Amino acid sequence: GTTRFGETRAGGEFTGIQSTPVVTFRNIDPIYGISNGKSQIVPVYNLTQDFVYNRGAHEVKLGGVLRFIHNRTNNRASTYNTANTNASWLRGTGSDVTPSYVPQKDSLTFADAMVALLGVVSAGTGNYHYDVQGNLSPQGAPVARDYANQEYEWYVQDTWKVRRDLTISLGLRHSLMPAVYEANGQQISSSIPLNDFFNKRQGLADKGLSQAGVGKVTYNVANGPNGTQLYPDQMKNFAPRFAMAYSPSSDSGIRKFLFGDKGKSSIRVGWGMFYDLIGQPLASTGDASAFGLATSLTNPAGQLTSATAPRFSDFTAVPGQLVRAAPKGGFPAAQPDNFAITNSIDNNIRAPYTMNSNLSFSREFGKGWLVSASYVGRQSRRSLINRDVAMPTNPTDPKSGQTYFQAATQMVQYLLSKPSNITTPNWITAMPKIPYFENLWTNAAYPKLGLSATQVIAADASYNEFPVDFTSTLADIDQYCDPGGSSFTGSTISSIDTVACSNFGPNFQYSSQFSALSAWSSVGGGSYHSGQLSVRKRFSQGLLMDLNYTLGKSIDLGSRSEGAGSFSGFAVNPFNIGQLKAVSNYDTRHLINAYFVYELPIGNGKRFGSSLPKLANALVGGWQLSGTWSQSSGLPTSPGNGRRWPTNWNITGFATPNGQLIPETVTDKNGKSIGGPAGPNLWTNPAAALAAYQFTSPGQTGTRNTLRGDGQFAINSGLYKRFAMPYSEKHSMQLRWETFNVTNTVRFDPNSANLSLTSGSNWGKLSGILNRPREMQFALRYEF
Repeated sequence: GTTRFGETRAGGEFTGIQSTPVVTFRNIDPIYGISNGKSQIVPVYNLTQDFVYNRGAHEVKLGGVLRFIHNRTNNRASTYNTANTNASWLRGTGSDVTPSYVPQKDSLTFADAMVALLGVVSAGTGNYHYDVQGNLSPQGAPVARDYANQEYEWYVQDTWKVRRDLTISLGLRHSLMPAVYEANGQQISSSIPLNDFFNKRQGLADKGLSQAGVGKVTYNVANGPNGTQLYPDQMKNFAPRFAMAYSPSSDSGIRKFLFGDKGKSSIRVGWGMFYDLIGQPLASTGDASAFGLATSLTNPAGQLTSATAPRFSDFTAVPGQLVRAAPKGGFPAAQPDNFAITNSIDNNIRAPYTMNSNLSFSREFGKGWLVSASYVGRQSRRSLINRDVAMPTNPTDPKSGQTYFQAATQMVQYLLSKPSNITTPNWITAMPKIPYFENLWTNAAYPKLGLSATQVIAADASYNEFPVDFTSTLADIDQYCDPGGSSFTGSTISSIDTVACSNFGPNFQYSSQFSALSAWSSVGGGSYHSGQLSVRKRFSQGLLMDLNYTLGKSIDLGSRSEGAGSFSGFAVNPFNIGQLKAVSNYDTRHLINAYFVYELPIGNGKRFGSSLPKLANALVGGWQLSGTWSQSSGLPTSPGNGRRWPTNWNITGFATPNGQLIPETVTDKNGKSIGGPAGPNLWTNPAAALAAYQFTSPGQTGTRNTLRGDGQFAINSGLYKRFAMPYSEKHSMQLRWETFNVTNTVRFDPNSANLSLTSGSNWGKLSGILNRPREMQFALRYEF
């Protein structure tokens, strides 16, 4: 048996320079630095024990691992109050500062610039930190946490040599992973498991009932009464493994050509389950917005206009009108009805796992050549992705059977189809009734002007918001609605002020506590399949080389790691998560790479000049050349709705093709520009590409990863010359000349392309590259 013990310690510290509350301008760099300090120490202790037992043709291995981890941080992030100029936070999404002549696809860019120019400070956040006893920390004081966890694993494996050319291995690995916890008790949990919260909301919506019936989310101390762990202990993670290696051979015929002599070929098969080790990144994400410990209160969106919002006065002067005072500390803590955008952890998370499989055939030929062909696959299950568990629900109207998404899409399509020669009021009064709104928003009708409930809501969508930003319209009629009925300040449709609530009152679809609640959940999945071909030559006759080609495809429901933060790798419509299914963000259809090392056959002991004098050999002998080549097909990217929110309050989603022909993506280094100077662009005709997309309808996600840009490409080289020292054969000097990106080829990163429908003038512009410019480095190395 073998016993090992080890400690790995990682640590880092960032000083940070922010020392006051700050006001910033959206999309404009602050005039002073606002970095925050953080120190982090992560010691990891490992104890492993392995035993090996041999009996006959069997080799049995048994062992285990004990792992103890601490993640100790002192963090000043989000310890000061903040505010910013944000057109999207105003009622009407900045429409009151946007003239009608501004194209809709550029309206928010214009609105942001106007809000900044006018100094309209629309969004403010109060950041307050407490301990579990309810004591409030001073502004700017570092927050100390120590998240700890233990991991236990054991395995058993039997390798059975059935005969000389056949070996079979069977194994089982079992992981015990108790949940991560805060070692000093500074941890909370929600009163309603967020998975249950989401499922209950969906269940009520299916029956046409108000989501308010789910109840309010409050928070308790995790290790106190009514508290729960961050997620359940992962105790049933059994992972079987199987492998087989067979070396066929033959003495004659076609089988001899295929398999060769003994030991010249092999067939390998493998399959296994592998569980991810989760916890620490999840704990850090959850801790940043743990209400009651890390309480962030932002003024609700959509309540202020450019006239009522406060004005910028100083970089450090956060308007008091926007920031709520620190609430009383202690638990249980009730999330206020503040329509907050925040994040948390789905405390029903289960450990993600993958099932990896491979099948390969290898054949060795003479002079060190080896050829192999393989299938490699990977299926991921219970992958972690973010979903909005507080997204407005999609109720079904019991009377008509129509859902909200169907009704909202019908209204949006009608409003966007208005001919240019018809005025908006006349177009709205001609709009047919939509059953969902007529049956569930009965009090929204306004008989004084002869308007149905559908037409009043359409007027709100048309005048106060944008039809393609229907989540804002829904907020008007569900969150900021009038329980007493529709009201107007004038006698025309355009003077609409407030829309009546649904028949169930306010918050029929929205949560009054959250406008968006991003939660990591183990509801994702994906698949990868590939064929791989390799040609290798072992070092002989002065040459070593390797050539590999992969044809593969990866599909998933989101491509982000658990440490990527909230609202990333996000399910835009969690009620229909399958809408996200597409090729992975990192999908590469074709991938080829090669390298070689070649010693020039000149000099003493070589093919040419084997008897050269020492001086001549010093000049022409000892040369070596090396090179690498890598290239891939285009990487995927997605067009976006920009600053329009048709389905989810906080995530815009992807744009949707409108049926016109989408031009082929061919990166143009001096491409035309819809607005501004020419420059690198994803298309040679970006205007035609922009015309092929439309804003996505309510309830939809849009098209993910349907475009391809550049792929990777690089050729690197190395030239080396070794000089043997005349005074000793054991001493030598080597001159090295290495060049990276020999051809100085530029490959643009497709994810740097501006593909926002609300920034149409910059559509397709590329701003980042995948590789570096050509670089050379020289070195002189003495060896002895």
